[in-house]
Amino acid sequence: MSAPTDTANLLQRLREAEERAAQEEERANQEKERANQEKERANQEKERANRAETERD
Repeated sequence: MSAPTDTANLLQRLREAEERAAQEEERANQEKERANQEKERANQEKERANRAETERD
């Protein structure tokens, strides 16, 4: 292989690796957002339960 071909191949591999990393980062961000939403739902449910308990007292 010639040096220009090697360089082109390395650049292509780098672009592909960067794209995979960007996709993985996006998946991680989506998972984090889902976890945050679930945490918020749990907090809201806890608040409702606390209010119901307070109203019973």
